[in-house]
Order: sequence, then C-alpha cells, then structure tokens
Amino acid sequence: MGRVLFRGGTILTHDANDHVIPIKSDLLVEEKVIKEISPDIRLPAGSDVRVVDCTNKVVSPGFISTHQHLWQSLCKSLWSEYTILEYLCLGLFDNAHHQPSDIFWAELGGALEGIDAGTTTVMDHAHFHYSPEHSEAAIAALEASGLRAVFCYCPSSRLQKHHPLEVDGDIFCDWSMNKIKDLAQNAPYGDGRVQIGFGLDEFRFDRDTTVKVFKQIKAYGIRHVTTHYFRSPAGAKDSRLALFDIYGIVDPDTHWVVSHATNPAPGDAKLLEKHNMYMSAAPSSAMQMTMGHPTALYHRTEDFFPRASVGADSHAICGSSLPSEMRILLQDARAQFNDSFVEQWKSPVKLNRSVEDVFNLATVKGARALGMADQIGQLKVGLAADIVVYDGSTPALYGGAQTNPVTAIVMLSSPADVELVMVDGIIRKENGILKDVRTVPKDQRWREGASENLTWTEISAKLIEKSNTMRERIHSVDEQQMRKDVMQFLRVDPAVVVG
Repeated sequence: MGRVLFRGGTILTHDANDHVIPIKSDLLVEEKVIKEISPDIRLPAGSDVRVVDCTNKVVSPGFISTHQHLWQSLCKSLWSEYTILEYLCLGLFDNAHHQPSDIFWAELGGALEGIDAGTTTVMDHAHFHYSPEHSEAAIAALEASGLRAVFCYCPSSRLQKHHPLEVDGDIFCDWSMNKIKDLAQNAPYGDGRVQIGFGLDEFRFDRDTTVKVFKQIKAYGIRHVTTHYFRSPAGAKDSRLALFDIYGIVDPDTHWVVSHATNPAPGDAKLLEKHNMYMSAAPSSAMQMTMGHPTALYHRTEDFFPRASVGADSHAICGSSLPSEMRILLQDARAQFNDSFVEQWKSPVKLNRSVEDVFNLATVKGARALGMADQIGQLKVGLAADIVVYDGSTPALYGGAQTNPVTAIVMLSSPADVELVMVDGIIRKENGILKDVRTVPKDQRWREGASENLTWTEISAKLIEKSNTMRERIHSVDEQQMRKDVMQFLRVDPAVVVG
C-alpha cells in the first residue's frame, strides 16, 4: 500500500514496563512497518502518502487472539448452551460434517469476523483434518483474508460412522504427518503472514510415541505448539503440564500456548515459567462449559499473570471481539478477588486488576506468547503495522476515548466502534466496513463458483448458505444416541454426570 500517515490521533504506546502511554501524535506506516511516531510529521511536497484523519480517534495496536478455532464459524451459536460434557458428546465430532470447501468458507468467515473486531493475529487451533485437502482449503482462506495467523495443524481422531460409533484413532497416520511436513516446509504463506504450528490434544499415547512425534515436528521446522488443558470431572484429572515436564517434550526454541489452564494443579504456574510456556484465557467458553474460572488475572494460590494471554476460542459459543473477552475476564477476576474478602465479611479498598492489565494480554503479552514480540503487539517504530483505529465520537466511546482511551476500548467498545483495521500495512477495514477479499485462481475449487474478488455481501450470503446446510447435517444425528456412544468411547465415569 506504500505510505499511510495516521494524523492527529491518540496513539496507544507502551513503555519498557508495559505501561500504556497515550500520546497525541502522528504515526507513519511505510512498506508494512511503522516508520515514525512523532507530533506533526511533515513529508516533502508531492510525497505519495495517504493521510488518515484521526481527530478524536484512538489508534491501538492490533489485538492478538492466542486461542481460537476459526473453522467453527459455520456452527455459530450451536454450542452456546453446552457444558463441556455436552460439547464432547455433541460438538466434538461436528468437524466430520465439514468438507474442504466448508473449511475454506468457515476459516474465511472466522478470520474476517476477527478483523472486523480489531483482531489482527490469531493462533488458529485447527482440529478438522479428514484429508490433506482440508488444511489446503484453510490455508487458502487465511491467505485471502489478510489476517496474520499461526495455523496449528492438530491431528485428532476422525469420526467414521455415527451409530454404531466408529472412530479412526490413528491420528499420526502417514498422510497426516506428511501433510504437516509439507505445510511446514513450504511456509510461510500469504506474503509471510501465515505460519505453520502444531496442535495436540490427545495425549493417550506412550512416552516414546509422543516424544517421537515432537522430534518430528521440530525437524519439520515448526516452532509453535498449542494444546487444550483444563482439569475437570469430564476431562483430565492430573496436570498435563506435569506430563509435559516428565516427557521432556517442551523444546526451549518452541513457543507453547496452553489453552484455558483452568482448575490448575498445584505447581502449574511454576511449570509454565520453568518451560517458558504461556497460557491463553478464553473466559466466555471456560465459564460456560464448566471448565472453571479463568486464571489469567486471578487465582487464589498461584500467579498465572506473568505467563498469560487471551483468546476468543469458539465462534460456536461466542463472538470474536477480544475487548469483549477482556471485559469478561477482568470483571470475573475482580469478582473472585472481592468475594475472597466478602467471605470474611470484609471489603477491599482497591480492585486487584486494571484495564491496562487485561489490555496487555491481547497486545504485548499476546505477542510474547507467540514469540513475536519483535514483530507485533505494540505501536513502535520498526514493528509491523498491525493497527486498529477506534472512532472516539461514537455513542459508546465519546468522552471516554478522549480521557481514558484504554478503559474506553476494554469496557465500552464493540466492533461497531472500530473504524479502520490495518494488518501488515494493508487496510482490511475502512470507514467501519470490511474491504473486499481477493482470492487467487488456485482457490477456485474451494470457492464453489464464487468470484475471485469477493465483497462482504457476497461472502456473508455464502456463509449463511453454508451455515444452514451445516445445521441440517448436524441436526440429522440422533443426539440421544450420540451422547450415549461418545460417553462410552471417552470412558466418562457416569458417577460424575449430574442431570
């Protein structure tokens, strides 16, 4: 896009101690990076530069979601009433209903929903691989979307038949591991925006098998790993972090993000620190699905904040707005802290966590979690131009944006207040409207007849069509029988099930 000058806005910068310093300034982007931040930037007459008037606007770093399943966007709202047990029984194998073309549109829709809300980077936990084409379709969608992403290929058990239940548990089969290798060795994609990572949730294999897989992943050049971990009567009882420690699979050169880390075992926070791992809090899904309270900002016995970040998790449960997740996370941490005093019939004078704390989870700390602090996470000269501009004159933000801009974003904003989003120096949302998406000819097999240049109106029409079809497929399954079969397959103890 060349040069873009953001003129006269409130720029949210960070100091060396992660304090957010709002300054009235200009910001110049040149060739995908932030070139200068200073008041009243002057360019030579006749300079080829686009000027964005940021009067009464807040210029923020783009947000980083360290745990998300973009492919689940065709299942919007389907799991919003599920506990984790219902998800395991009824949602876990919904990926079996997705053909590669479904994955293309789902990933594209999920990525654009994030951009619309100000998210510029996502760690995409992708567990839908029923064929090599599924991952190819996903990568094509991420390239087209303009989002910055770490696509974490997660091999998982594949449903073959609903009843009687048949599941292919050979998750490390040749075609799957060969596809991971192929993707990694041809990365990055999308002009460098899309990297390849690895995800693993099934730690049912012996130590030798698990260690062998992680040695392979390292040999492929993969340096990002993610996994779900929460202790629950319907899930794991022992510390998965302790298992990683015993197996010795956490390589110091690899960036690990552990999703949720709720109901942690004693010592889990120290294990995160020991292995330089981060956790990602996803408050909407965790609190709904009986995983427990998020630990990123508050835990009664251990401090997870130094190793914390935040993610939006599942489109099938909640929206993709990270400020919304920040708000829920912050208020839950405050409530837990306050309750610890009220239980003793006392009242704290001050709150335990600030809006700055949670804002940083989605910016500077999110970048550190992904090992990308030298590229993204703050507005700083030399870093990538991942930028969100908030209109400070909207009904939601007026007054607050001018006096307490970080508070306004965390506590007051919605995607409707996001006026402009830039990812890697390219404007992807402008004047509150998503820009057109351009695919390439090789994506034709996934587009199903749609044009190469797609407006949001065209994309949304296709997403609605796809979502309706997906619901028909999912609702054709006998839910009662599926519950029974999956509980037996997962060996869930009936004694822990209530209701």
